[in-house]
Amino acid sequence: MNIKKRFTVGLAGLLMLVMGVSVAQAGTISGDFSISGPGPIPITWNGSILTAAGADLNNAVALDFVPTGVIVPTPGTPGPFTVNSADGDFFTAGLVGASGSIKDFTFDPTFFGGYSVGEQLDYPTVPVAAWETAGGTLSVRMDSVSVTFRTFNSLVLDGTALFHLNGYTDTEGTFDFTSNAAGHTWSFSSSQSVPEPATLTLLGLGLVGAGLARRRRKN
Repeated sequence: MNIKKRFTVGLAGLLMLVMGVSVAQAGTISGDFSISGPGPIPITWNGSILTAAGADLNNAVALDFVPTGVIVPTPGTPGPFTVNSADGDFFTAGLVGASGSIKDFTFDPTFFGGYSVGEQLDYPTVPVAAWETAGGTLSVRMDSVSVTFRTFNSLVLDGTALFHLNGYTDTEGTFDFTSNAAGHTWSFSSSQSVPEPATLTLLGLGLVGAGLARRRRKN
């Protein structure tokens, strides 16, 4: 009788735990989206100041996002973008067509030895909080960035980010940036793999069963 009571309590506790895990994990973000906008202008360090890199991307150390029609850097001033495609939870949240802003940043912090304090604020290193915001529902914190490919007229960056979307649990993801003669592309992906509730239940029941078997052997 005592064993049955313990089994019932243990099973109920297990089911509450599994349900709690399911609820907590169900809110994570899963999906992809891409953005487009004017610029950005690649920035280079010439030994004393940060300036536009021009056509040569080999020496670029930062990106400056500028308003539509502006062709000179606007250090420290976020630039506009539009979400042009989305799927998964980003689509469900209605982000397609939403307007947003994106902050300037550096992807080569080794150059910071010569930067002034003001320039470091204008082109911050990671993490960059609220790096992107859109539609009043999305906020992206850039956590890492690296150069994966670079030539005279091409630049490819990738990195990791933390995505915040209203109604969901903040979720880690990735981003990619490509710049070449054809233009610029940004793509973002956010997902988090979690155990299936059924798997958790079976595992938990197995552990409870093993405990009961040990108790019976002792009795």
